[in-house]
Amino acid sequence: MKNKIVITKTGAISPIGVGVENFISNIQKINNPQDIKTFDTEKYDIKKAFVANDFDPKPILGDKGLRNFNRNTLFILSAIKKDMDNEINYFKTEDKRLGLTIGTCFGSLQSISDYELDIFDKGPRKINPMGFGNTVLNSPTSRANIWFGLTSQSTTVSTGSISSAKAIEFSIGQINKNVVDAMICGGAEELNMQTFLGYYLNKFLTKNEEITCYEKNSTGTIISEGCGLALLETYENAVKRGAKILASILGYGTSFYGSIDNTKNFSTKGVVNSIKNALKNGNIDTKDIDLVISSANGLTPFDSMEENSLMEVFGDRLTEIPVIPLKSLIGETIGASGLFSIVAASNIKDIKELPFVYKYSNGQKKLIKVNNFKINYSNFTKILVNCISECGNHSAIILQIEK
Repeated sequence: MKNKIVITKTGAISPIGVGVENFISNIQKINNPQDIKTFDTEKYDIKKAFVANDFDPKPILGDKGLRNFNRNTLFILSAIKKDMDNEINYFKTEDKRLGLTIGTCFGSLQSISDYELDIFDKGPRKINPMGFGNTVLNSPTSRANIWFGLTSQSTTVSTGSISSAKAIEFSIGQINKNVVDAMICGGAEELNMQTFLGYYLNKFLTKNEEITCYEKNSTGTIISEGCGLALLETYENAVKRGAKILASILGYGTSFYGSIDNTKNFSTKGVVNSIKNALKNGNIDTKDIDLVISSANGLTPFDSMEENSLMEVFGDRLTEIPVIPLKSLIGETIGASGLFSIVAASNIKDIKELPFVYKYSNGQKKLIKVNNFKINYSNFTKILVNCISECGNHSAIILQIEK
């Protein structure tokens, strides 16, 4: 890469924790999904999700000006305010160009649906015009730019489940092109009836209260929501301002390999190519990777595709690499999932033990669950974050954790 790009701050608003410290603390234990209270699930036999039922932005953002903001916007605003406020003040004081890029698959889907239903129900003359601002995919990002006075860059990236991973790639490009000095890069999704029904009707959701990965008897995923953030800047800028460097981005790669019906296309070609592209981009050998944060979510065909891809890339070396299926701990956050993985990887020093990881068994020729896995971060210097999408898009990012 042209410049050494580093991560100097992370943030998170999640059903398992508000603020990055709570998020990192709570991924170190089993978290159970909750009954969905944000919309009515009475007609359906699945009623649980990783949902932030008690999320209240007012203690973070104050009482004023929130009435016309949708849930996704409030996730983004709260995450930035909670974990990035000091950084925003610094860049403003120093007259530095700080941009904002958010990756999201569905963005303002609930607001779009509600507004259109109001038009059909009440007619165009009687609807609230203030709601129109929420009917575009990029409105949460734009509202965050306005709220925090970020005038350098406002971008929304939407490429399915790898949206926030692609947002990282885009942000690196903008910094390298000197468009901005630094970028708050995020991933955000809200859980709503439309998203729930999309996964439910496609039979992607499990009735169980846990996500089982890399198993033939896995019954599906559990949907989730929230916002993850990472502050990206050049190494030189971070050192100059005395910022704590959490990780550097060594390489990234993307690939598309799809067909007319990707629910029947489980070739490893796209996933393998994205990982190999990331390794090549960072001039990294497979023997250098110490840890994988995977994209497994309990959907057996896609989990198997990822498992086979990791076997193809790493071979026998995979027996030495722990694989963390983060979604089994926080739920399927769709377009935000890549950023939540980046947050977890960047803060690996603060993770002492995980409820489980997966290790490859040569004897059984598959990934096997290992419970109560102790984390010694000094053993994990280079981490592969793998992101796959049901629509054929795949992305991989390699981080080096700073000592």
